[in-house]
Amino acid sequence: MTKISDSLLKGKHGYICVSNARVAYQSNHDPEYCAIQNNSLLTVPDGKPLVWIAHNMGYKYVGQVAGNELFHALLGESAKHGYTHYFYGSTPSTIEKMKQRAAVEYPKARIVGAVSPPFQPIEAY
Repeated sequence: MTKISDSLLKGKHGYICVSNARVAYQSNHDPEYCAIQNNSLLTVPDGKPLVWIAHNMGYKYVGQVAGNELFHALLGESAKHGYTHYFYGSTPSTIEKMKQRAAVEYPKARIVGAVSPPFQPIEAY
């Protein structure tokens, strides 16, 4: 949370990517998708395989960041700092459930928008 809070305090805004092995695979095979990951404010590994790879590459301090835990931590910080959130990804029903839960658990969190892009067949990669 410190990296995110410090960035926002310095006026550096952006998006956060919570990545798993599938995302890493897509990034290695699609330059545009790779650019999305690389240009984020922060991309974190949500999965042990990515942590293992990072450790094998010499990045010994990389640890798993569970997307769900990061989500709740960010919404909790929102109440203190007035952060805004835009949800991108998943299914329309999941996004709606996220918005409803956030409204109950984090009433001061400001959700400014959400979109569920169409899914691509896995065979496309």
